[in-house]
Amino acid sequence: MSGTKAPAEKAQILVLASGDREKGAAAEPVFAAISRATQWFGEAGNSQKMKLVLNAWLISMMQGIAESAQLAKTLGFTPDQLWSALEGGPLAAPYVKVKLDAIASEQFTPQMQLAHALKDARLALSLAEPHTMPGLENIAELWQQAADAGYAGEDLSAVYQWLSPSSKA
Repeated sequence: MSGTKAPAEKAQILVLASGDREKGAAAEPVFAAISRATQWFGEAGNSQKMKLVLNAWLISMMQGIAESAQLAKTLGFTPDQLWSALEGGPLAAPYVKVKLDAIASEQFTPQMQLAHALKDARLALSLAEPHTMPGLENIAELWQQAADAGYAGEDLSAVYQWLSPSSKA
């Protein structure tokens, strides 16, 4: 599955499926009832691999959102002003809006816990070998520090709070 709690409640998640498609056809009505679409990725296990690819993207995106929101704050802008500058342009994405809203309200109710994202980052890094992913490696190191500082059970957007100079005081 690709999607968080809110889209799941509206049957707007994406089912990532793999394995024997003929046998999987029996599950299609269930998939249709709980999702907006199903994508098949071939042999068994490939859907889990794609989920890690998507989560690596999401993790990288969240770090960028958190850092940009911190920079905006430092320069005197709110998360809402940042979204206004993004909205309607090529950088706007619904996920960005959701996370900027969480940052603005300082409500970090877990959609994906930082600890779970960190686990997926490490798994993606191990499966990527022999290729390197220095950006994801750096994020994993930073997020481990955030987890150690008490943010492990928070939504991954809480990394914004951890990046705040006041969190390190």
